[in-house]
Amino acid sequence: MALSDSDKAVIKLTVSTALDGSGNFSYVKSEIDDENNLEIWYVPKNTDSNATVSALGVVIGSYIGVTGSYPDISDAYIIIGTQEDEKGSFSCLRSWIPNGEMTDGELTTLVLNVLGTFKDLS
Repeated sequence: MALSDSDKAVIKLTVSTALDGSGNFSYVKSEIDDENNLEIWYVPKNTDSNATVSALGVVIGSYIGVTGSYPDISDAYIIIGTQEDEKGSFSCLRSWIPNGEMTDGELTTLVLNVLGTFKDLS
C-alpha cells in the first residue's frame, strides 16, 4: 500500500527532527521514493570509528521507529554524505525488522546485517 503524501511528509520531518536533535550530525536529509523506500543522507559530526558506528545506530533506530508507526514503509537506504556528495551507503531491508519489540540479539544482528551492505561511493 502506498504511503500518502502527508504520511511521507510526517516521516521525513520526524526522521530529520530526531536525527538533528541527537546532536550527532552536521547534515541530515531524508526522502521517500515512489516505492515507499526511505532514503537518509547524513554526515556525522565526528568521523572516528566509534562515532561513525554510533551515528549509524541512531539512523537505524530512527528507521525502526518509522516501521513501527508506518508498517507500509519499505526498505531504507542510508547514505553517508550529502545528496550532492555521497561517500558510502548502507541498506536496511524492511524484512530484517520484526514487528514489535526487538531483543538485544535482534538489534545486534540487524546492525551487523546493515554494516555488511556497505558500498563505497567515493
